[in-house]
Amino acid sequence: MTVYVGNIHYTLDELGIKAMFSQVAIVKHVTLIKEKKTGRSKGYAFVKFIDEANAAKALEMNGQEINKRRLIVMSAHTRSEKHEQKGKKTSTES
Repeated sequence: MTVYVGNIHYTLDELGIKAMFSQVAIVKHVTLIKEKKTGRSKGYAFVKFIDEANAAKALEMNGQEINKRRLIVMSAHTRSEKHEQKGKKTSTES
């Protein structure tokens, strides 16, 4: 399972993010999103865990302050899930 992590301090790299989450769960992979031209962090990442139980532990870090920033940690949706949600009609649509 993959979680979205936002509001990451720009000085934190992939290894730092992995170390941070490894304190509470087993991390499989970290993808830090960076600006193409500068290579600077955009302040968010996707962290993949070995299973849902470990991802649930990571979700508990939502709101925790790291480097004077409150983390935003939530379940990440896959691209196919996003497209499915866009195609569904809500109950208010006719």
